[in-house]
Amino acid sequence: MSQSRTSIHRYPNGDVYDGKLFNNQKKGFGTYTWADGTIFNGFFSNDNITHGTITWPDGESYEGDFQNGLQNGRGKYIWADGSYFEGEFKNDQRVSGQMTFKQGHVYEGTFKNDIYDGTGSFKYISGDTMQGSFTNGKFNGKIQSADSLMRTKLNIQSIEYPNGDSYEGGVVNGKRNGKGTLKLKNGNVYEGEFANNQPEGSGKLIFANGDKYEGQFKNNMFHGKGTLKLSSGDSYQGDFINDRRHGTGTIKYTDGRTYQGEFNEDQRTGCGKLTFPDGTTYTGQFLNGQIHGIGKYATKNYVYKGDFENGHKQGTGRIEFENGTVQEGRFENDAYVGSDTEPSPEILEDNYKLVAQ
Repeated sequence: MSQSRTSIHRYPNGDVYDGKLFNNQKKGFGTYTWADGTIFNGFFSNDNITHGTITWPDGESYEGDFQNGLQNGRGKYIWADGSYFEGEFKNDQRVSGQMTFKQGHVYEGTFKNDIYDGTGSFKYISGDTMQGSFTNGKFNGKIQSADSLMRTKLNIQSIEYPNGDSYEGGVVNGKRNGKGTLKLKNGNVYEGEFANNQPEGSGKLIFANGDKYEGQFKNNMFHGKGTLKLSSGDSYQGDFINDRRHGTGTIKYTDGRTYQGEFNEDQRTGCGKLTFPDGTTYTGQFLNGQIHGIGKYATKNYVYKGDFENGHKQGTGRIEFENGTVQEGRFENDAYVGSDTEPSPEILEDNYKLVAQ
């Protein structure tokens, strides 16, 4: 009659077993401690260990499958220095898997007699990689650098064109695609994203004369949000369409002036605010780069509200001087010519103000 019991069994050689016995054979889950301090926690069958974790006194351990008391099947072996191997074992030897060293180097491939042998790759923490075949622990082939691997992965190429231009970056179907740098013979340099040979997306273009644009591109043109800095010192930040300032943006001039407002076809057109170095401001309408339309011109001595034409007070308006004097009526070429005409209510009520002041 078969018998099953759980007990602690002490052997004459000093070994100790704590677990189930079935007909005096270890079976099921248990813990076996050898006299030298080695400990196994796991499952037994017919007196043999089958799956579990064994830890040696020197700090090394193995967790996985066993057969006939040996590491057989899938498992993980950890060395005392922190190195570890995960993969397949046969009779206590590595067969295939990934070996990670304490320094961070990684070997992945096959083994023979517990040594690298067959197809595999060895990757250093620097990123350099040996990939190919190994024989008795020795690599047969060439080491490929991390940079070379990345270039291969992203299909990065260096191209010299017959016209003197050069390109380094992503290439798909023979065309510039992805990120890259294009150096033109004329000295211009573009660095950024490409699509079908053309700058497309985010990028930076530095001109030979020192001008610089950084922002969005479409079909090889400034398109979207961007910043243009000229070698003269002027700069623009805002919207672009087809290489032109178009939409809203801000210009800072080298003479100290600042314009913030609307643009059309590269010109200040629409509503905006122009600020001068001495604090004088104009807020109102612009046309083709000129103050033109209805607006407010404010200096430290007076404030004019009224009509403008090509940068001059022209039409009806009202000036209020600092001392309280008021001139209201008609202006021609910046000069007050009489009060025979009254300013329209929209001028006096500041209804022209279409931009924030």
